[in-house]
Amino acid sequence: MKEIEKLWWAKRRIEEATDGRQRLIMGFGGNITVQVDKGCLVALYFAMVKNRQSGMFHCDVKGYVRTFSGYRNGVCLDRLTAELEAMASLVKELEHLEICIEEEELLTFCHELISQELDGEVQKEEEP
Repeated sequence: MKEIEKLWWAKRRIEEATDGRQRLIMGFGGNITVQVDKGCLVALYFAMVKNRQSGMFHCDVKGYVRTFSGYRNGVCLDRLTAELEAMASLVKELEHLEICIEEEELLTFCHELISQELDGEVQKEEEP
């Protein structure tokens, strides 16, 4: 699988694994980031980091617990546990991809991602 295809696969997999509550988007400054819905207890960190020696970009992916303090009942703790287990599985899947991509290919992905986002916004505006 080509590296750009791995990025598209990762984007789809993130949305599938989180039921659309987390999405790969273009963030501020032209960086790929994960948009996380407010109700998520656990979230994904996804960044493309440039290797200074090779000039290639590799994917840095991690999971993290969002603000979660204080005492919680069993139902909330069960939900947290389920989200943690799902995130651990997703992070392992994405790590296994070992995405390492050239800058030109990454820029192509970013431009296509922006176009996809803009197309989605236009469709939302057109809906009754």
